[in-house]
Amino acid sequence: MQPAERGHAERIIEDCMIAANVCTANFLRWQEIPAIYRIHEEPSLRRIRDFVKASEVMGHKLVVGKTVYPNELQRYLDSIQDLDEYPVLSMMLLRCMQKARYDSSCAGHFGLAEEEYLHFTSPIRRYPDLIVHRMLRRYSFEACMDMKKREEDEKKCAEYAESSSTRERISTDAEYACDDLKKAQYMSDKLGRKYEGIITGVSGSGFYVQLPNTVEGLVRIASLDDDYYEYNPERLELRGSSSGRVYCVGLKVKVAVMAADVHNGNIEFALFGKNGFIPGRKKTGKKATAYSSRRKSQGTRRKHG
Repeated sequence: MQPAERGHAERIIEDCMIAANVCTANFLRWQEIPAIYRIHEEPSLRRIRDFVKASEVMGHKLVVGKTVYPNELQRYLDSIQDLDEYPVLSMMLLRCMQKARYDSSCAGHFGLAEEEYLHFTSPIRRYPDLIVHRMLRRYSFEACMDMKKREEDEKKCAEYAESSSTRERISTDAEYACDDLKKAQYMSDKLGRKYEGIITGVSGSGFYVQLPNTVEGLVRIASLDDDYYEYNPERLELRGSSSGRVYCVGLKVKVAVMAADVHNGNIEFALFGKNGFIPGRKKTGKKATAYSSRRKSQGTRRKHG
């Protein structure tokens, strides 16, 4: 199993759909027509600073001021897109973002760096798109001038936006739960198989490792029996008190599949190698030597657009 890759044609279609959404949002706001906008507020400075700290731990510097701009983050992602740790860093940055939602007021879309944005191009699968089409027809094509009707539609759009945001969150949670279940099901007959992955998150209970096929599993701290490991939240790492061995975000490790709970969608890994474990990153003083190149952990997965 390998993750699907977007082709050039698909990216062109996406760009055209975004352009159509922006154009429609511009028109509706200019005409002051009731609508449901897609808004995406800027991330909190605290979350961005946490990400900056994690990025610096992995050797990549990101400088941001009191105000965060989308083009700054895009330039940062472009600068690391060819590196092994790009998937981890891009995922961590995505988790820093606010969740996009629907609103009857236009507050802009941070992720797309657009002042006006809404969903217009998929009325057969999204209710907000259908409402936008109805408002366009009523007030632009049919030239409705009934102010009482306009006031009613403005109130309805506010209700529709709140309801659509709620249903989207529920469907997104169901989608993630389904993904976890199917991945656990896929790995359930692969117990004992060995893979190489990259650490995507560290906590006091262990660390998460993501495989190239996007499957993510937990290596419990209890399974690291070669030393006593302490969690350092400032550096997002587990460090052995005797050996100085470190497991941190972005480090490549080799793991074996130990368990796959289809009911809960959880997967557990264990490190393997000589004596049953693979060395982490050993530190001497302030310098570090890596044995290899450089979701669940902190935050929840988010989708935008």
